[in-house]
Amino acid sequence: MRNAKRAQAELKEVGVSRLSVSLNAHYKATYNDVCKSRFEDAFEKVLEFIKCARDAGLDIEVTAVAIPKTRISKMEKIALEMKVKFRVRPYSPCIW
Repeated sequence: MRNAKRAQAELKEVGVSRLSVSLNAHYKATYNDVCKSRFEDAFEKVLEFIKCARDAGLDIEVTAVAIPKTRISKMEKIALEMKVKFRVRPYSPCIW
């Protein structure tokens, strides 16, 4: 949490007042599957970052892509419980 708090302070120092953070999943296993993170605790770190940014007084908007593997309602609940804004981004499947 210390690094997240320091990041928030640095963002405020350079004039950032709002952030949009992609959550993209409603729990850890789905997050790791969707985001292909190399970090085992990536989901928890994103949640921590959101909380620290909110606590630092930044205007936070959590976003999520409406992909079939995720539960938009559960991500919205996470955002509501954190008392931050929430927005759904449309899903556009890649066709190669």
